[in-house]
Amino acid sequence: MPLNRRTKLLTGLIALSMPKKIKLRNRDVILESDSDFLRNFGINGTIIETPGHTIGSLSLLMDNGDAYVGDAAMNFMKFLGLKKRPMIAEDYNKVFESWEKLLNSGAKQIFPSHGDPFSAEELTKRLAEFWIR
Repeated sequence: MPLNRRTKLLTGLIALSMPKKIKLRNRDVILESDSDFLRNFGINGTIIETPGHTIGSLSLLMDNGDAYVGDAAMNFMKFLGLKKRPMIAEDYNKVFESWEKLLNSGAKQIFPSHGDPFSAEELTKRLAEFWIR
């Protein structure tokens, strides 16, 4: 089954299991753009919007260039030929825009939720391979 058909099938199955409403609590923080909010707690990094995998995906870019990207990029199951792309994404063009944003913001080392960390140079290489502007 081609990657895009698998993606649509998996996305549909996941959507069925997702809660329909989210009830906000007083302690929840709503961010409407990139934010230095965590600096208030001594964390030397910036929260960056990185949509693509999901609309609300966020990454944490530390001042030293370490980027904790969640599912914005992956580094596992190499036999699937994902080449750092998330297995499931709402919009792959937004994934690639998010990659470019991370790279332009100073990311040096990528820490994905799935798989081992890898260099920003690897992400740059994959971005050039996939994204046609």
